[in-house]
Amino acid sequence: MPLLLSRDELKPLLDLTKAIELIENVHRQQVNGQVVPHAPYHISVGANKGLRVVSGAVLADKRVGVRLGPNSGLGGGDKMYALLFDSDSGELLSFMGFPFGTLRTAAVVAIAAKHMARDDSQRLGLFGVGRNAFGILKALLTVRPIKEIFVSSRDPQRRKRFCEEGEQLLGISVNGVDESEQAVRGMDVILTATNSLTPIFPEEWVKPGTHVSSMGKPTEIGRANRDEINIFRESQGGYGDMAFAAWLYDEALKRGLGKQMEL
Repeated sequence: MPLLLSRDELKPLLDLTKAIELIENVHRQQVNGQVVPHAPYHISVGANKGLRVVSGAVLADKRVGVRLGPNSGLGGGDKMYALLFDSDSGELLSFMGFPFGTLRTAAVVAIAAKHMARDDSQRLGLFGVGRNAFGILKALLTVRPIKEIFVSSRDPQRRKRFCEEGEQLLGISVNGVDESEQAVRGMDVILTATNSLTPIFPEEWVKPGTHVSSMGKPTEIGRANRDEINIFRESQGGYGDMAFAAWLYDEALKRGLGKQMEL
């Protein structure tokens, strides 16, 4: 019978360190052809409202599944759920609350920086102060010795609040900038956490050796030389979510969590 697992049961189990470990491992499996990615999609129910569906498979673990829930226009927030199946038998293993979408994004961006950003990266330029930004910054600080962050945002009040909160949360210098160029020139890492559909800075502002991280289609990971400018786009792929769900399911069984459902 499938195991019903609540958010409250699962949230304490998975921290940032374990998340990065799981995501790095599943990307190694991707290289070996052991994962099945599937592009996220939305089922629209009105202007900017829809059900977001993310899916994928981790073949080495014999797990396949889907994460779904309302997008931000439909209430969003902490309303995601995951269904995990056995990829051999088709058996539904678990239905779980899934408050880990932002954590997965942070872990993916962190492992990209670990393998693509220079080891001595200390200055980071940030575009966007949305809900994912703090989680991603915390993850980046675990893999690179970032000492200063320069924040560009169109809303000066939000930018000011973000910087104040960021210095308390991260324990490093977080500075707001009035001109976007100030968050690009001289940066070792540039993180674009925005939903802009147009370029937000020109290439000529980016110094040699910079790592630029964004969100969108997946990118090959690697650095050819110290002066290379490389770009990583977070794929939003469901196989990372299924790697989390598979580990959470196994961990819940070990701890005797959840309730068996008869469907």
